[in-house]
Order: sequence, then C-alpha cells, then structure tokens
Amino acid sequence: MSYGDNQAYTAGELGVATYEAEASYGTIPSTTRVWLGETKELAPLSNYNNEFHILPGARAHGAVTQSDIAAIGYRLRYLDRLGSEWHAFMGVYGLGYTKGGSLSEHLPDFTMAAKIDAATDSYQVYSGCKVNVARIIGVKPGAALEFEVEAMAQWWQEKNSRSLTGMQTVTLAADPAAKTTDLTRWKGNCQLNIAAGGAQNLYVKDFRLTVTHGLERVPGIKTGADSNPYAVAVGLNEGPKSILFEGNIVTDGQTFANSKADDDVLTTLTIPIDDETLTLSTGRWVRDDMPAYAQQINNETLKMRFQSYAIA
Repeated sequence: MSYGDNQAYTAGELGVATYEAEASYGTIPSTTRVWLGETKELAPLSNYNNEFHILPGARAHGAVTQSDIAAIGYRLRYLDRLGSEWHAFMGVYGLGYTKGGSLSEHLPDFTMAAKIDAATDSYQVYSGCKVNVARIIGVKPGAALEFEVEAMAQWWQEKNSRSLTGMQTVTLAADPAAKTTDLTRWKGNCQLNIAAGGAQNLYVKDFRLTVTHGLERVPGIKTGADSNPYAVAVGLNEGPKSILFEGNIVTDGQTFANSKADDDVLTTLTIPIDDETLTLSTGRWVRDDMPAYAQQINNETLKMRFQSYAIA
C-alpha cells in the first residue's frame, strides 16, 4: 500500500468516523458516540463465504449456503485533530494501552459508525469490532499524521438512517460535535537509544509503526433481533503481538549500518505525537535491509522490532 501526500483538509470536509465501547460483544450501544477521526479511506474487508449449489436438473445455481462463518472486517485510514486525544482510540483500542497506564491483557471491543454520505445521512456500521492491525504513519515531517486500523467485526450494515434492523434493532446516538482544531501533525523528531551508543535524534524522512495482534475469529451462531440465525464470529481471540517500526533516512555516515552489523540492542525509540510521547522499548534490528555502500549520500531503510510500548 502506498501513502500519498496529506492535503490541507478543512474541518468537516471529510466524513467522520465514530466509536462506542460495547458492554457485551457485538451489542451495538445506543449511548453517545465518540469522535474517532476524519475518514480518508474506509474499505470493507468482508467475506460471507457463500457457496453456490447446482441443483438436480439445473445448470445454474439454485441455492446458496455458507461454507464457514462470515468473515467481517474493514480497513479505516483517518486523520485526527488536536484536542480530541489521538490516544483515546488508537491507544486503547489499537495498542491496548492507556495514557500513563499499563498494557491491557485483552483488547476492548467496540462499534464503529462512519458517515459516508452526509447528504443522505448514510452510515456504515460495524459491531463486535477489535483492531487486528494498528498503524501510525508519518508521511513526511510537518504533514498530518495518518492513523490506520484493520479491524475484524461480527457484523455490519449500511443504512441511510441511524435506525438499524436485522442482527439488532437499535437507533444510533446522534453524531458528536465536529472538531475545528488543527490536524494532528508530525512536529517532532524521533529519538533512538542504542544500548552501545546512547540516545540520538533519528531524522527519518517518513515512518510507519505497525502493531499486529494476531486475532482469530471464534465461530458460532447468533440469533438476530429478526429471529434469523447468523453464522458469525461470537468472539475474537488475540494471538502473538508484533511491534514493527520502519523508516527511511538520508545519511552520509555508518552509525546505523554499524549498529545493525553489530546486532545492537535498542533500548528505546520515542515518537512524539501532539503533547504525548509514545515510547517503544527493548528492540532489535530486523537486519534484512543492510544498506548499499556508495560514494554518495545514501538513502537507508531502518526496520526494528520491539517488545513493548508506553504512552506518557
């Protein structure tokens, strides 16, 4: 996937995505929805696993069944605004970490509702969501930070109304107030602390932090409000976690190349976001991207994996 340049979006110009914590898995709340961000891209990632059966005496299918549970999900790429506290969603639901708190054993589930057409009051609503992949993307210094989640869900529907039917009969709460502050931008340098050489600024041209939770769907049957049975995930279990930082730098030195060659331990990597600092701890170089040596300034790719993180 490629990430294009950020443009100077005006507040309210993009469709707004919202979320709300679920009291029980897959049950859509009707309480006040919370700002998540302004949608850059919302892509459904769903497979209903339909099987099309040829019936006796026919050459075309005459019946449709499921071969497995419905695999419902989406990818949401969004921008945030100052004052909305980027970590309220990305930290808690994407990383499983509260500001100044500790790492959660399990990710919380939520309902996500994204307005996709303000003129017709049209929404896409996903219930029973958990984030499988969370990304924070710095396209270039000074640009708006991009946030991205790939989430698994239990069910979804698209309606030209906040009144939902089918799996659940519920009316979504009203949209939250629009945000008018500046976009959350990349305004500070990352800093890398190499155990063998101390802390130093990391002047990257761009970066991507990707956290993968290894979710697996728990298969089951849920009876909807319409009394129909739905073959869906009745839970989402977390698997092994991966924390990967990638960035590109322009360099005329060998500091990082030598560190990779020596397989140094990386004590911490700090990423400033708004007035918070995201700290990655206990890392190692991936070392599948050793730079070419040339009589010129080099463009070098950095890839590191870490054990843990914290938000302060």
